[in-house]
Amino acid sequence: MALQLISNHKSKFIQNLLRQINSTTETINSDSNIEVIFEENPEYTQFKLIDDTLYFKDMLPSLIDLLGVEDGVQTFINRFNNAFYEILTTYDQVVDLDEQFINYKITLFDYVFDSKNSLHPHILLSLHNDNLIQLDERKYKIVSYQNAIGYFVPPKFKFYTEENKDILSLEDMLNTAFKIKNGLKRKEESDFVPYKQSIKNKNLDNLKIMDNISTIFNNTDISNESKYSKKYFSNKQIINSVCNTLKNKYNYLNKKTIKTIEVNLASFIEKLSKDKNPGKYSLEDLLTILSIFYFRYLYIDSNEDNHKNSPGDNLYFSLLFNRSPLNRINSTKIMYKQLHNDSNDKIQLHKDIQKLHKDINKLTDKHLYIQFEEGKENEYLNINPSNELRMFSNIFIHKLFYIEQFYQFELLLTTLSDIDSFVLQNLNYIQNNPSTFITFMNSLNDAMKNFEKDTVNIEKKATNITLENLFYDDLKFLDFSDLPNSHLSLIHSNAIFEKVHLRKHYFKINSSKK
Repeated sequence: MALQLISNHKSKFIQNLLRQINSTTETINSDSNIEVIFEENPEYTQFKLIDDTLYFKDMLPSLIDLLGVEDGVQTFINRFNNAFYEILTTYDQVVDLDEQFINYKITLFDYVFDSKNSLHPHILLSLHNDNLIQLDERKYKIVSYQNAIGYFVPPKFKFYTEENKDILSLEDMLNTAFKIKNGLKRKEESDFVPYKQSIKNKNLDNLKIMDNISTIFNNTDISNESKYSKKYFSNKQIINSVCNTLKNKYNYLNKKTIKTIEVNLASFIEKLSKDKNPGKYSLEDLLTILSIFYFRYLYIDSNEDNHKNSPGDNLYFSLLFNRSPLNRINSTKIMYKQLHNDSNDKIQLHKDIQKLHKDINKLTDKHLYIQFEEGKENEYLNINPSNELRMFSNIFIHKLFYIEQFYQFELLLTTLSDIDSFVLQNLNYIQNNPSTFITFMNSLNDAMKNFEKDTVNIEKKATNITLENLFYDDLKFLDFSDLPNSHLSLIHSNAIFEKVHLRKHYFKINSSKK
């Protein structure tokens, strides 16, 4: 049977940690399990191993009190790893132990800590349930929700022995088989290169959270199901809402500036009133006008270089709002051999979409003002929007600026690029094994046909989560720092901006002169 560590300790953290460690020893044969007994005040310093029993000092609570939660957990794991290493030294079948143990420790660290060296939510939740730490109510709800939706995929590692040194999983078995076969047929030219995924786990976790948020938003009709039912706003209410939102942002605006804003805003509303009844705007209309004008003012109008087609301080917003930056990038000439080189514009684009993402959160967190009743500017509901309204506004504005869709599009492009690289790296292998890749190609074609069929027959996804129990911080998770930055990816992105340009969708189209 496989080597396993077992314990009667009631701690959720300890049991989860042992379960993760046991997943690494499934390839090690053992006649018996190792029982781990945790003792509070032993005579030994840290641990002692006697036959099939590991006695270990129950030091985690004192380490957390002494060092803090993260350093305390890290120190505890380091000391337990010392004991685990001594156990493994008694199994001669484990080869290259020192080298393997380094990889094991990295894997266990990634199970406990995220990329910023902070404890994963599932670890925080187990420590809280063990009464080793106390999470406040808000943090507890967030980590409980993240844990409930299965945000985390544990990293995988297994110790190998002499018998299975080269065959650790089905994927490794296939790759090993391909290499053996290629050794018989032009090995140097036909080695199979395994598929590598560029998308990081945190991006996949973000997609899961994004799916839940989108499902809630798509299933929510705020204009019919809430206190805002059939609520319409006049031009004056929209102007007051935008001006007060800007006042909240800038603390003080003089009368001349406010008058200029009001004049520009009146003209702006008229341009955005495509197919609308003047003077009768829904909440969605108000948020559309408010957010476009707010960010135009934030990134363009409030700057010294604020002419009509100014690129302003945010390339992403500028590409959505003005034609000149889009035309400039589209007219840029790039040599074929430079397509996969980094593009300064794409790097800036990712920085600026991250900035817009954060500025939307600040808008709905701190500055948003909506005048629900004319002549009642200091009404509590105007100054303090409800949590439901803030969340709805946050999601609505993100979708208005295509931030969520752009993020998904970038990850999809990364996956397609990975497939392209995989095929190119295996051209010589394809030559000797054409049927394998014909099957692969047919599978991709079938996947696209099924996707098209599902898209045509799509229905709203059922969910038990609503705006009321969605945690506001779940809307603030996006990170664009590790998405593709090549000239080729910028070309693809520009095609998206051509499709979703704000002026194309929301501004009145001037009639052509006769």
